Amino acid sequence: MVHRRARGALLVDLLVALGVMLVATLGFLSLFPAAHRAQALSAERSVAAKIASRMIEHLQMLPRRDLSYASLRQLNLIDETPTSSPFSFTRLPLDDGAVYSPAQALPGGTGTMTVVPLNHGATMVVLEIRWTSRSGREASYRTGTVLGRFR
Repeated sequence: MVHRRARGALLVDLLVALGVMLVATLGFLSLFPAAHRAQALSAERSVAAKIASRMIEHLQMLPRRDLSYASLRQLNLIDETPTSSPFSFTRLPLDDGAVYSPAQALPGGTGTMTVVPLNHGATMVVLEIRWTSRSGREASYRTGTVLGRFR
């Protein structure tokens, strides 16, 4: 009689262990989609940072007086509209074609540049790049620099 109970207990123990392993495996596998979304967002943020960095490089080579609509437009650094700050640089082929255009490099990508005059002949430039991430959420990257006497 004791032998039958031991065999039944062993079967119950085995089923419980299999259930625990199944729950642990399913929990582990559920992490993969979240990790994939995080990796995709990180890659998109990296592209946005690259676009902003390249735009800042262009702006740092300009004299302060060239931070006007006419000069920026002539240098193909901003879109045709709007004609006052904040400017748009959504569909611009900076250097390597579409690589630095927010509209081409990021899904639903847009870029804005806000130019703010500061005291003592300096100018602050704030760049913001927005896009729709692969998960369907709005994402953005914002950075800036001070141009002029303070650099």
